[in-house]
Amino acid sequence: MSGRGLGSTGEGDLRSMAGTPIIVAEDVTKRFGTHQVLTRVSLPVMERDVVCVVGPSGSGKTTLLRCLALLEKPSEGRIVMQGTTISTPDPDRQTRTAARAVRSDIGMVFQHFNLWPHMSVLETSATLIRRGCRAASSSAWRLPARSPCRPRCCCSTRQPARSIPSCAARC
Repeated sequence: MSGRGLGSTGEGDLRSMAGTPIIVAEDVTKRFGTHQVLTRVSLPVMERDVVCVVGPSGSGKTTLLRCLALLEKPSEGRIVMQGTTISTPDPDRQTRTAARAVRSDIGMVFQHFNLWPHMSVLETSATLIRRGCRAASSSAWRLPARSPCRPRCCCSTRQPARSIPSCAARC
């Protein structure tokens, strides 16, 4: 997937009048070994934008989304959220701190997501909301004070955070 800039159509002027983009991919390139999947992709997403990423299988759509969701680091370029750099190929301390601060505000539904096989979608969602999953609910749900995780953490359990590797990394 190759990127396209805003060009000289005046669209850049409209974007600057609308405010700061929520999230931006700036010249993002991603390589896996010698295979280059993304080539200098730039994409600003403004509040209330609806964005469709379309392309054939293997063109880098999921890789771009994984970079935006902080699940992959770009090989080149950067990801900016609300004016703050949150991902670069070699992040400094400030970038890593910014990424940790916004990680719980970013979610992604995978192509082959795993629902619990014994539950319906509604039951799965209700369970996540009861556990305080930030991605499943925008309500003001809070976990009991004894929970080791931050309120509304999607990996919240009653186990100590250090016993759950993904929880310790996110909380």
